[in-house]
Amino acid sequence: MRLYVNGTQVASRTQTGAMPTTGGPLRIGGNAIWAEWFNGVIDEVRVHNTALTAAEIQTEMNAPVVPAGPDTVAPTVSVSAPAANATVSGTVTVTAAASDNVGVVGVQFYLNGAPLGTEDTAAPFSASWNTTGVADGPHALTAVARDAAGNATTSTAVVVTVNNADATAPSVSVSAPAANATVSGAVTVSATASDNVGVVGVQFLLDGNPLGAEDTTAPYSVSWDTTTATNGSHLPEQKRFRTFARDICRASISRNSVLALRFPVLFVVNRRRDVTPI
Repeated sequence: MRLYVNGTQVASRTQTGAMPTTGGPLRIGGNAIWAEWFNGVIDEVRVHNTALTAAEIQTEMNAPVVPAGPDTVAPTVSVSAPAANATVSGTVTVTAAASDNVGVVGVQFYLNGAPLGTEDTAAPFSASWNTTGVADGPHALTAVARDAAGNATTSTAVVVTVNNADATAPSVSVSAPAANATVSGAVTVSATASDNVGVVGVQFLLDGNPLGAEDTTAPYSVSWDTTTATNGSHLPEQKRFRTFARDICRASISRNSVLALRFPVLFVVNRRRDVTPI
């Protein structure tokens, strides 16, 4: 233990062993147990959780003790991604860097002055932006950071260009039944489709006519009752399948898949009264 007076060490004492801890009150200048009290006036007190050097004590002695005032310092904030003048498409993660002398409690992102998602209250600060919800062209991103005292700062706007014009059509093919297969009864027709952005629907076609409704969720398929196909020949009837796949901007059609249909029962109807089954 060292004793300083006016910043100068005047005494010291060696003490060994662990320092006792207590949950009781801290008393400065008095010991109620031994009824020992400081005979003087204590007007400034500082408590540190580590031992100070002589230089640090000199600094502390010359620094006045003042009550803490209200926090009037606003945070700093900037949009860190995407970069200014960047071209974006699809879903983009918007991020911001924010700091404060006390602490940032939240960052709210804005798109063209309107809130983009909800306030992010934990670093790293970010928001997800689906750019397909706005028109192609320039758009402004900003972020507002606030601290617990209510101080807030709006970042400089970052202008980016949205370009969701997709010039690539999906690829699609009928995966079942196989080409030249013989089918009957109820058949599940399926297709595989892919796209550089995303397939939003597959429409199956039978001889150029829609077969059921468009399937908007992978895996793409439709049920086909082959007994509803037109009869009229002893030979198996040739049917052609196509699929029509589309993304947001473009569409593509698969090549034909030719199927030989063999129906459970085929009849030839003639002008005589008898009907001869095949």
